Amino acid sequence: MPFADTSNKATIRRLWDLPILERWHDRYSKSLSYFGLTGPEIKDLLDWRHIIDKKTAVESPGNTRALRLEADETIGRMRTNMMMYGLSSGFQIMRADIEDVIINAIDIDGQPPQINNGGAAHVAKFMYDIVNLDFDGGLAYTSKGKAAKRIVAIKKLFERQSGHDFVLFLTINVRDTLRSELDEYIRELQGRDRGEGWHDLLEWYLRRGKGEREYKLKVLVPTFIHAVAELHMFRSTCYPPIVYDGHNNARMLHFTFELQAQLGRNLRSFSKQDDRDLVLLPMFRCRDSTFTLAPGPNSETQLQQVPNLLDFLPENTRTAIINGSV
Repeated sequence: MPFADTSNKATIRRLWDLPILERWHDRYSKSLSYFGLTGPEIKDLLDWRHIIDKKTAVESPGNTRALRLEADETIGRMRTNMMMYGLSSGFQIMRADIEDVIINAIDIDGQPPQINNGGAAHVAKFMYDIVNLDFDGGLAYTSKGKAAKRIVAIKKLFERQSGHDFVLFLTINVRDTLRSELDEYIRELQGRDRGEGWHDLLEWYLRRGKGEREYKLKVLVPTFIHAVAELHMFRSTCYPPIVYDGHNNARMLHFTFELQAQLGRNLRSFSKQDDRDLVLLPMFRCRDSTFTLAPGPNSETQLQQVPNLLDFLPENTRTAIINGSV
């Protein structure tokens, strides 16, 4: 069952994501709008309800009769939960794969996301404050000669959201079909001169084995997102990623990005973090609802970074993480 909740997922949502959103909420002094994959139990909307107003939930309609029936049941449960918890106001359900909504700006019923600039679908802009791409699958599934639709959609998202600040939550399964392309990406990144020790640092990640794929994705995802964001005039800030075991022990990787639009620019934006900063970010594990620092190529340096990187967390949470990491 996709989107089934787990204690680890709930811990990340409540103790990590929520403080980030509350700080974003305070910065803009307004309720936040939401676009993404809520799942039928709408757990994120319930945990973040005090800072969210308009909500657009996207649900795949299924491509077989059995999956269509399951999708109808899921949407029914979603509507029931929205009514039961008093969240129906400002709520929209879209029926489509979320990648298709982002690429086409409409669902299978021809309905656009409720927060848009009114433009034609091919040029429509979205204006959401939170985008939650909580995939139960991997970052990319490729077929010969075709671009991976999920990657195409992520790139298109920045075009759709251009000019509007937002928080992006991206959660992926470590399994995908990128295969050798992932290693090729890291090798090409390794070939760029990013200071002393850069080649050896990337070599450590390249040597990770089959059961440590999250480490390679830890390199790929933040550097990829930053590159795309900057070309669409966003200044991107990446928080440390979190790896955890989700439903049915699926190994999941959770990323958070703050994207701030740089208005009045035409060429590109420049983020405070560069490739080296992103690769040097520590990674945390959430296991049994507890955060610990994952082993890395530069653990001592990462430990020194932790207090500053976690300044968004309440003091008791931050202290518990730091103590658990030593």
